Amino acid sequence: MKLLFLLCLTIVLWPSRIAAFNQTLCNQERSLWMDEYREFHRINRVAQGARYLVYYCGPNQSTCGGTGDRVRGMLYLLRAAAVHRMIFIAKWSQSNNLPLILEPNEIDWRTEGLPDSVLSTIGKEHNTFSDAEFFTTVERGGVHLERWAQTPIHTTTAWPASIVDHRIWNTTLWWSNFLTLLGPLGGVPKDRRERWLREFEWYIDISSCWWHYAFKPTEAVVRKAQESLEAAYVLQPGITPPSFVAWHWRTGGQLGETTIIRAENQEFFKPRLQQLISCINCVRAMALSHAVTVPVLIVTDLNLFRPWIRSGGMGPGVTTLPSIAVHVGQTDGEPEHLVNIMAEALVISKAKCLLISQSGFSNIALMMRTGPLCFEHIDVCLQEQESLFAGVKVR
Repeated sequence: MKLLFLLCLTIVLWPSRIAAFNQTLCNQERSLWMDEYREFHRINRVAQGARYLVYYCGPNQSTCGGTGDRVRGMLYLLRAAAVHRMIFIAKWSQSNNLPLILEPNEIDWRTEGLPDSVLSTIGKEHNTFSDAEFFTTVERGGVHLERWAQTPIHTTTAWPASIVDHRIWNTTLWWSNFLTLLGPLGGVPKDRRERWLREFEWYIDISSCWWHYAFKPTEAVVRKAQESLEAAYVLQPGITPPSFVAWHWRTGGQLGETTIIRAENQEFFKPRLQQLISCINCVRAMALSHAVTVPVLIVTDLNLFRPWIRSGGMGPGVTTLPSIAVHVGQTDGEPEHLVNIMAEALVISKAKCLLISQSGFSNIALMMRTGPLCFEHIDVCLQEQESLFAGVKVR
């Protein structure tokens, strides 16, 4: 009975953070960069002698990473372009075309209408900084800055994991720590959890400002997200979905990626059953705390789990989306898969509360939010559950 009481207490009192849209921060970014850069970008986008900073995902890249890696890479380079007064352009020639899922908002980052001299050099090896040179530039504040200024096209993989004004944070130590804190699979370190979460909230807030500045989902993505929510909650077409709590569970099993548990991040993953039990406790606690009565929505890359949930395997209190999870690098030229991926991010961005995973895909959902969204990290959930059980004596 004591164990049951403690479990119930944990569920009722489970804390969560509120990620409201930080308008003050966005206003600061607007006054520093955004408003001026919007006009600069419009005037100089096809001007003779313009310098371009291009996010390119294509055949010459060793890896573009997943959807979260790509989005964060684009946002990083966008802010770098604003700081250095270069024209930001984004192009995916791998896994379909980017404008299939995202449209320009305040700046036109598409390749349409660019001079042939620019289009012919995008992705060419001779006109590309290596990742090592790029990191050196932002780490040490300008070792290659002269070459940066002279190079009309710059391409990179998606691995820069954060948006940092490197004119201020330009030491190798800080940059490395920042990547560790905000990397796609870094996990929440127990010994500096509060610092990690403070930095994470700042990162999500500033990323959200730049996301909405540059991008918006296409009509196809918006329509698919609506259809998916209607299917998850058995709604008639056109009915407004109810307030819901979601859990994004990155555990491996999507098409093109059977597992994500690699040697370097083993320590951040617990057995799937332990994750499932602990995190279900956490999301139900969020639902109770915020008066949400509809089933919890689980969005997971474990495709074997989705049909089981939809067939009622976890009872009436849990639902999921009808689509199949596919890694963005393995869409095989199928537009439907790419639309599904971004639609799922849009779905979970509409949740009232969200339990996020170690994946950068969760970050996209937080960036895409348009209103308050309470959230907690799966690692914090697991740490709290471990603490609870560690204090229970079994007789």
